[in-house]
Amino acid sequence: GSLPDTMSAPDDSEELRKFLKMLDGADVNVTDWEAQFIESNLTREHFSVKQREITMKFMEKYGKQIGYW
Repeated sequence: GSLPDTMSAPDDSEELRKFLKMLDGADVNVTDWEAQFIESNLTREHFSVKQREITMKFMEKYGKQIGYW
């Protein structure tokens, strides 16, 4: 396998996917762009730094709303 990202836990991607799947199934209004991002990242193995940042922003924005926190 690849080396874990030093800034985060190795199972980080799994956590991000779990959140995106939850968001995808939740009854929240996301923008078209957000919806496309969610769709294209649901099955991603590894997230780029940028994708991770965007997903974290989604977590801040929608986390409480969908019961993730």
